[in-house]
Amino acid sequence: MSFRTFLRKWLVMPSSGQHWDVLDGLRGVAILMVLFAHGLFVNPEGSLSTQWLGAFFKTGATGVQVFFVLSGFLISQPFIKARSSDSGSSYVKGYFTRRVLKILPPFYFTILLLSAYYYWRYHDMEYVKTGLKWAVGIPHLFFVPHGFNGVFWSLWVEVGFYTLLPLLFWALRGRTMWQTGAIIAAILLVVPFVGRWLVIGQGLEQATLLGQREYLSGRLPNALTNFSWGVLFACLFTASRRNIGSMRSYARIGYAGVGLMALTLTLAARAQVLGSVNEWGMRELLFHLVGFSTFLMLFFLFDANSTGTRFFSTPVLRYLGLISYELFLLHQPALNEFRTWMGSAHGEIGRYLLIVLLPMAASLAAASLLYHWYSTPIIKWGRNRLDRARAVEAQRPALPH
Repeated sequence: MSFRTFLRKWLVMPSSGQHWDVLDGLRGVAILMVLFAHGLFVNPEGSLSTQWLGAFFKTGATGVQVFFVLSGFLISQPFIKARSSDSGSSYVKGYFTRRVLKILPPFYFTILLLSAYYYWRYHDMEYVKTGLKWAVGIPHLFFVPHGFNGVFWSLWVEVGFYTLLPLLFWALRGRTMWQTGAIIAAILLVVPFVGRWLVIGQGLEQATLLGQREYLSGRLPNALTNFSWGVLFACLFTASRRNIGSMRSYARIGYAGVGLMALTLTLAARAQVLGSVNEWGMRELLFHLVGFSTFLMLFFLFDANSTGTRFFSTPVLRYLGLISYELFLLHQPALNEFRTWMGSAHGEIGRYLLIVLLPMAASLAAASLLYHWYSTPIIKWGRNRLDRARAVEAQRPALPH
C-alpha cells in the first residue's frame, strides 16, 4: 500500500463535503511550527546569533493562529455555502455532532491520561482537580494558576467559535451571503481587538491582574480575531465556485502569503531579540500579519496543480496535518516533562538532540496511535449514524400541504 493510499484510507471527509489536500499540509506546517516553538531551545546567555536562533524557534507559536484561520474557513464554509442559496439558512444539520465527536473525545482522553500521570509522578491531587476544571471549561472563564497542559487554552477558544458561529448565522438570517460574512468578520475583528486593548493595551498593572494579562488576552472573546480571515475566504471561495476553473491564476496570491509569513516571522524574531515583542503595537501588528498571511495562502485552493499547492500537499505534511490535533494535545507535556527529567544539555550536541528529538518522536508516535485507533473510529461511527439518519429522513413520505 502506498503512503497516498494509506492517507486516503484514514481520511475523514470534513463537514464541508469537500476535501483539500493543501489544507492538511498547511495544518502540518502549523503543527511543526508549534512543535518547534515548544521543543527547541537555546542557551539564554548565548551569543547574539544564538539569541536570533532561539527567537526564530519561539515564533513558531504563531502556528496556533494559522489553525484559527483554517478553522474559520473549514467550519464556516458549509454555513456560507447554504446561505449563498438560501438567505434564511442558519444551521447545517449534524454540525454540533460532528464538532463534538472531533474535539471532545481526544480532549477528555488527554485529561484522563495527564491526570493519572501527574498524580503518579508528583502525588499531587491539585493536578487531578485542575484536569477536572479543564474538562468543564472553568480555566477558560477564571484564572487557574496550577499548570496542566499549556495548549488547552486554544481548544476552548475553538469551542467558543463553534458555538458562536451558528448563533451569528441565526441572528443574521435573511441577509445575503456577503452581508452575513462581512458582519461576522467585522464582529470577530473588532470585539476581540477591544477586549485585548482593555486587558493589555491599557497596561493594567493592578495586583489582581498581575501575571494574568497574557492569560486573559487569550480567552474569549479576545482570541477570536483570526477566525475572521477564514470566514472572509469562505465567502470568496463560495462566490467563486462556479468559475473556479477561470480563477486558477489566483493561486499565485498564495506565494505572497508565504512571503508575508516569512517576513512576519522575521519581524517577530527581531522583536524577541530587541525585547519589543511585548509592546502593544508590535503584538497587534504581528497578530494580524499572521492571520492575513494565512488568508493569502488559502488562495492555493484555486489551483491544485500549482507548485505551492503541490508542496503543501506532500504526503508527509498532509499526514502531520491529519494527526495535528492529537499531536497538539500531547506534545507539550511530553516535551516539558522529558526536559525537566533530563536537565540541561551542558553544551553537548548529542544530549541536546536527545532532549529535543526523543519526546518529539514519542509524541508523534502517540498522536498517530490516538488518531488511528481512537479518534477516527469515533468520528466515523458518528458520521455513519448521521448518514443513516439522513437516509431514513429522505425515505419518509412528504407531508401533504
